[in-house]
Amino acid sequence: MAVGPRCGSLERFTLEPMALPETIRVKLSSEAAGAVSFTPVVSQELAMLDLLEVIVSTAGPDVARVAEVLKRGNVVSGSTRYRWPGLECDHTDLHKLLSRLPVPEPERPFNPQLCTRVILRSGLKRYELTVEVAAGKGWFQKSSFWESVCALGLRPLYVTYLYREKADSYRSVLSAEQAAQLSSAANAIRNRALALQIANTRLDSIEFLQSR
Repeated sequence: MAVGPRCGSLERFTLEPMALPETIRVKLSSEAAGAVSFTPVVSQELAMLDLLEVIVSTAGPDVARVAEVLKRGNVVSGSTRYRWPGLECDHTDLHKLLSRLPVPEPERPFNPQLCTRVILRSGLKRYELTVEVAAGKGWFQKSSFWESVCALGLRPLYVTYLYREKADSYRSVLSAEQAAQLSSAANAIRNRALALQIANTRLDSIEFLQSR
């Protein structure tokens, strides 16, 4: 009697989530208006923790959301798009890595000596200066703009940790008198266009970015 072909049982293979590598090759391109056709794509080896910090800056620290972005293989942060081969990862391992990233620390004291940037705000307008620029002064200036900011004796309140800037954010609401003092002190800023804008703006708050 003829015997037909014997059918064996089919084994099902599933792709196990892989451990995340320490580094990953990432392609960077500009998302700025008009830059797509003119800016070359740059390939760069990036530490996985650095990539996770970029992802968290846009998606937040939620493990499931970060895992989805890793699997998708691209994210836009600021004016830069990051692209990499999509990764399927174990959520437990991802959680351990994310726990190594900085977190907001509301109890962290404000220290002007650790500030890297200051942002002046007036409604939706914002004027951002590095402390290096704010601390500069011309030949005939008795004090720099940064010295005038420090002389206000502000006690900024903690806001949050900014992953993109790698800094803690602190903010103070300005009184009318304090705003007037800063507008007057803006003359010390060497960038004349920026100095004029600040001098002619009614500032309402100031934000400090402090490195750790």
